[in-house]
Amino acid sequence: MPGSRQTQLERAGSSLWRSGAEESGRPAAIDLVSADLLDSVLAHSPIVLWAIDSDGIFTLSTGQGLDVLEMKPGDMLGQSIFDLYGGQPTVVDSVRRALAGEELRSLVDLDGIHFDCWFAPLRTADEIIVGVRGVATVITQQKQAEQALQESEERFAKAFHSSPLGILFTRLEDGLFIDVNDTFLGIFGYSREEVVGKTSLDLKMWVDLSERDHCVQTLREHGTVHDAEYQFRSKQGKRIIARVSAEIIELDGKPCALSLCEDITEQKQTENAVREIEQRYQTLARTAPVGIFHTDAAGHCLDVNEQYASLVGLTPAEAAGEGWQKALHPDDLQRIAAEWKAAVDAGRSLRAEYRLLSRDGMTSWVLGQATPERNDAGEVTSYVGTVTGIDDFKQIERAQHSLNLELTSRIRERTNELNRADFSLREQIQERKQLFEDLLQSQARWKSVVEDAPDFILIVDQQGTISFINRTLPPYQKSDIEGANVLDFLPEEYHTQYQKNMASVFKTGELVASQIMVMGPDGSEAWYASRIGAVKVGKRIVAATIVARDITQQTQTEEEIRRRQADLAHVSRLSTMGEMAATLAHELNQPLSAISNYAAGCVRRLQAGPVDANELIKAAQTISRQASGASETIGRILDFVRKKDAVYEHVVLNELVADAIELALSEANRHRVSIFVEAAENLPMTMGDRIQIEQVLLNLIVNAIDALHDMSADHHRNIVVKTSLASQNRLQISVCDNGCGLPEDFADWIFEPFQSGKTQGIGMGLSISRSIIELHKGRLWATANDTGGATFHISLPISPGENTNEFNDR
Repeated sequence: MPGSRQTQLERAGSSLWRSGAEESGRPAAIDLVSADLLDSVLAHSPIVLWAIDSDGIFTLSTGQGLDVLEMKPGDMLGQSIFDLYGGQPTVVDSVRRALAGEELRSLVDLDGIHFDCWFAPLRTADEIIVGVRGVATVITQQKQAEQALQESEERFAKAFHSSPLGILFTRLEDGLFIDVNDTFLGIFGYSREEVVGKTSLDLKMWVDLSERDHCVQTLREHGTVHDAEYQFRSKQGKRIIARVSAEIIELDGKPCALSLCEDITEQKQTENAVREIEQRYQTLARTAPVGIFHTDAAGHCLDVNEQYASLVGLTPAEAAGEGWQKALHPDDLQRIAAEWKAAVDAGRSLRAEYRLLSRDGMTSWVLGQATPERNDAGEVTSYVGTVTGIDDFKQIERAQHSLNLELTSRIRERTNELNRADFSLREQIQERKQLFEDLLQSQARWKSVVEDAPDFILIVDQQGTISFINRTLPPYQKSDIEGANVLDFLPEEYHTQYQKNMASVFKTGELVASQIMVMGPDGSEAWYASRIGAVKVGKRIVAATIVARDITQQTQTEEEIRRRQADLAHVSRLSTMGEMAATLAHELNQPLSAISNYAAGCVRRLQAGPVDANELIKAAQTISRQASGASETIGRILDFVRKKDAVYEHVVLNELVADAIELALSEANRHRVSIFVEAAENLPMTMGDRIQIEQVLLNLIVNAIDALHDMSADHHRNIVVKTSLASQNRLQISVCDNGCGLPEDFADWIFEPFQSGKTQGIGMGLSISRSIIELHKGRLWATANDTGGATFHISLPISPGENTNEFNDR
């Protein structure tokens, strides 16, 4: 039966609980109190008494605390604590620690129901842990009370710190600040650390200490101070007027003062200003040079100033009510009375001119004005008005009337004059109209010139935005270009140069010329020669004009010419090598013969029998040297005659001269010609294609050797190659010989194509050489020596830096 099983588990749990108490050295609970008393405690106290075995199975669950879990004593028997409360980490951890031998206390939250739980291990006489026992006390109401207290404290703290009034707590016995809120600190300019723990006397906050004494005395006698106004001093020395309320409260058993203060400094200043304005108004009304009157909402006169009484001739008592009408001229009385009544009935202002009749019969003109005063609801509460004498103005009006008549006559005469002038003006307008039409025709002609110009004309601003282009730029339409930026049509590598040119134009106003490449949407390239000029209005530069001419075909033609010149230069190098073929063959034959002889000698020595290894090593080293020499010679020849694109780089002039002489040395030796070098030290570098410049120099040296070939045997055949710094930005190479010299009147014809002094030459060497040097922005020329022979000069620019784009883009 389930009931029997439950009873057995409860008995086992009670026994386990009791034995655990006995084994721990403490009297069992059943021995301390009677069973009836224990049942009474469990039935009326919010506790749960429970026990589990080592597997976590409940063996005891009883107590009134089970009600909050909607359970009855014994409902948990036979169930696992890990199944029921596996989702509660605190419960699981506490049970495991108790099973491990630890006695502990934990706070457990079961879906908003709070328990204060005690966990203790159940041990046998042998100190073996066989389960856990525990007591769980329901503390939900206590937690709720604590939370409510915390929320109340938080609300008080929030109200305290966010209050628009300054709040402070002070000790009544000595006035020491206990706490203040942020508003109080903001009013007086202190930080919390500067205030708490000090008194108002320490901080010298009272302007008048007698006011402090009055405040303290009132508080002690009556227990409260209500809306008292005192003067204080802020930290910065500013005077503050504050409205203070306070009452005595008790904090920690000691009498303290809770005070509220409101900064009313601006309010007081405003009130003082209003009083000053009222005083000034009263003074103004009393001393103003015009008559001033004041009426009620119905228009009855209440008060007048002295000037009104003097001007109208009535005392304030006589003018009261409707009495002011007594001073009006009979001819104006009815009109003014009606207008005043209509204005009062409508609640609007009134302005009127009328006459006054004095007691002695004198008439005077006055201007009366009245304006209604209204309350916050918009209702008229009174009228304020003025009365000003205008006799002088009336005299002026009469004078103006006479003057108007005179002016009318003069205007009539002037009108006739203007009619005559109008006829003349019409004739002038007709002439100007003709000039305008001529100007339009001139503008049309200029527009035709711009639109039909072969060049592209653009107007751009300083940022590069295009506002006008004279015609389409295929494949773009004008609408694609106008409004776009110039940089959109230029490759990125040209952006910096364009921006630099544009900045220069807008800064100096001077014309800038350059070459640019324009990219088409399909990737096509077109070259343009551009000129950028300033558009000025007065002295101010407002825009820039770009005139661009398509030079794509011209650029391609120049590139083809350069390519053909490069081919001719290659042919010329081959021709030079052909002319030196015999010499080069002899130059190569020597190391090859040496290699053959030494190799054959080594073979014979080895065939003859044992040999000394050192002798063979020396022979092999000689063979290696001769082979390296032949290889270097062949390498220099191959580098010289190889066809390749020009590569512009930094060139050390003296090294280039040494390489050229090395190539020509065999030819010079064959013709018994001596070559001397006079090289300047520490020369800067030039920029160019090393092979092409070396070709020119070799051609000049070979020409010099040919010029010395037919000289007599006893003639000293000498060639001197010099390098020097010709100027601040130019280098120079000179090839000087003492040969037969130049023909008479040689001028520049020796550099023309097909002009040669050699019987076997084609006359292209010097022409090609000059073209190469000119491509390098240099110059090649010849001079006759005074002592015989000739000197050929090469002038080259000094390298501008490490940037080679200027040359490689050619």
